[in-house]
Amino acid sequence: MPQLSFTLYSQALLSNTRVTVILPIWNEYDSYISSEDRFQVLWLLHGGTGSYTDWTEKTNINWLSQKHRFAVVIPDTGTNHYNDVPGGPKYFTYLTEELPALLGKYLPLSSRREDNFIAGLSMGGFGAAKCAFCYPEKYGAAGFFSTGPQNGLQLRHSGMGMETPGYDRYDRIFGGKDKIPNSINDPWYILKKAVNAGKELPLIYNCCGTEDPAYPSFRAFEEYAASLGVKTVSHEAFGWHAWDYWNLELERFIDWLPLLKTRDYLEHLQRQIGGIIVPQKTAELPEKIEQLKNIYFEHALPDSP
Repeated sequence: MPQLSFTLYSQALLSNTRVTVILPIWNEYDSYISSEDRFQVLWLLHGGTGSYTDWTEKTNINWLSQKHRFAVVIPDTGTNHYNDVPGGPKYFTYLTEELPALLGKYLPLSSRREDNFIAGLSMGGFGAAKCAFCYPEKYGAAGFFSTGPQNGLQLRHSGMGMETPGYDRYDRIFGGKDKIPNSINDPWYILKKAVNAGKELPLIYNCCGTEDPAYPSFRAFEEYAASLGVKTVSHEAFGWHAWDYWNLELERFIDWLPLLKTRDYLEHLQRQIGGIIVPQKTAELPEKIEQLKNIYFEHALPDSP
């Protein structure tokens, strides 16, 4: 299965940057997809001390991509909170506009809202919330792992930001701490703004480990979202701010996504076994069993005398 890691020049960043793309193609599958097919896409965002290699090196995202037949895009954005830095690189513009347009020209990636999903952990969860709430028309679903979501001032209060090694100073990233509240970098604010505007929000999956420093922010966001009438799928379990927890939640999140999954594979099976499609619902199982039994008995050798 192709995993492409390459360097590209970004006009928004005014520099070269790295990105990884996973395509769910292998010999058997490639033989029955058409050149017009476009894959559903999961945009995965890394955390504040990570990079674009984290998701492929520390999770089973390659196998999940193959299993569920969706593409994955993992950009590298440094520790800039997916923001258009004042007077500097425009990471938010790169992520939401430039990169999707560029990859869509050369790779079989769907641009439809219902086929695009975004998720991230920690700082990446903040970025996913920012994208999902600012541009709900671009994403069908969003996942926030161990992040709240919370804005920069809340992050500082939780003890996970501001003075933590590996994080850039917020005055450089945002142009001053006073610029964060009621701005594009305040997930609570942009969520409320989207709700008040009557926008259709993406489906939301939010999770956090109970031992994670972000857990209070996670619970606070859930209460705030409920007060706005925003429904989320919320999951919490024992875990900290670590990859063993994120690995478990990644698979749970992907199982929850509205993926086409085995649609093309089932069509392939239909051609191979004469019109029988493997059922996706337990209620169809008795009918499937009878079909298989009938096929067997139609071709079975007669009993020996």
